[in-house]
Amino acid sequence: MGGIENIFGLNSEIQKSEKSINAKKIPPKNKPKKTEESGKSTVLNKDQAQISDQGRSLFSWQVETMRYLDIVQKSDAVSEEDISKIKEKLASNYYLREEVVEQIAEKLMKLPFFR
Repeated sequence: MGGIENIFGLNSEIQKSEKSINAKKIPPKNKPKKTEESGKSTVLNKDQAQISDQGRSLFSWQVETMRYLDIVQKSDAVSEEDISKIKEKLASNYYLREEVVEQIAEKLMKLPFFR
């Protein structure tokens, strides 16, 4: 994952959470049940896992971080030439024109978090 793995201290927090989870052993709530199927005795186990709120939160942060990392890795870098063009447009008030504002608004409304 490179340099981003410690963003928001996730890596150390996940390790702390894993250590505390590994230290606590949760006894099973239900004993295995026996069933009879065509003369055979079968034992059914009901395995359970409990995940703390902190564990869920850390997992959520990890998933979100991985999603952003994927977006950053797939995106194209902005060149100095692109930055210069944007600066020129800003200086000429290009982005204040009504049709440009409408185009920007339409593109923003298509973004996933505006739905």
